[in-house]
Amino acid sequence: MTSFAWIAGHWEGILDSIGIISGLFFTSHALYVDARARRVDNLIALTIQHREIWSELYERPQLARVLKTDLDLNAHPPTLDEELFVKFIILNLVLAYRTMKNHFFTSPEGLTTSEVFSYCLFQHKFGSA
Repeated sequence: MTSFAWIAGHWEGILDSIGIISGLFFTSHALYVDARARRVDNLIALTIQHREIWSELYERPQLARVLKTDLDLNAHPPTLDEELFVKFIILNLVLAYRTMKNHFFTSPEGLTTSEVFSYCLFQHKFGSA
């Protein structure tokens, strides 16, 4: 009986506390949902950049040489366009690595870094993997 009397005497403070605690709960839930949405947005943006870079191979077929592993780079050194294309790929990979490292999105499945750096022009420009 005394607990009911205490609740009746302090109902305003209890209600305020419940409001504050529930407000904190809903705020933390909203932040969690927002962080997940931002991770998806980051992954979409990185995918768009990746697609734009690699679509250059279809628009400019002469860049397909960067994917070959059996080139004699002393006889036929990389062109400026090929070097620029490789730099764009490296910048995209660095961006993807940093966003994965900082948990801004989940790691995509597929191509590994060692596979990317196994291409001949990548090794010529940036050293062996």
